[in-house]
Amino acid sequence: MAVQIARPRGIGDETAWNADARPQRQVRSVAHFIDDPALGGVTRSLANLQEQLTGRYEMSRYCVSPTRAIAPRVAEDAAVVHFTASWIKMPFLGLLRARMARRPLVLVEHTYTAEFEQLLVGDRNRFRAMLRLAYGLMDHVVAVGEAQAAWMRDAQLAPTHKISVIHPATDCQNLFSLP
Repeated sequence: MAVQIARPRGIGDETAWNADARPQRQVRSVAHFIDDPALGGVTRSLANLQEQLTGRYEMSRYCVSPTRAIAPRVAEDAAVVHFTASWIKMPFLGLLRARMARRPLVLVEHTYTAEFEQLLVGDRNRFRAMLRLAYGLMDHVVAVGEAQAAWMRDAQLAPTHKISVIHPATDCQNLFSLP
């Protein structure tokens, strides 16, 4: 999957770009970081994605323990984080950012929404500070729905140009037409 960074452009050009003077590079391989290998939504979605993109992109899946382990070094051109952010996972995310310094790093937000925040979060300011820090380490943040993306923008959790929506179980062809 190609990833666009720092400005809204089509993903289909297979080039990672960043306004912070990072060189352009083609994304041919992607590392996916998960923290639960059980056959759930994320695991099934990744298997489906890999099946659809075979021959176009090389995809690797790394099952990590972000609360205990040090982020691994990976050779892939880009990395996608599929686990929820938390204060205890910040050292892992910070080290992963450092190890991916010249390569795109994306977080897919599978969990946190306005409803999650309203129903389950005791200290909204602390929660949002954690999300701003986690999302700030990323080149791009993917919301899994329009309402989630609107909440991210309204709460100013990440700059608008860093937020995209990719619906789960979407036909991969739609990935290449994102703004």
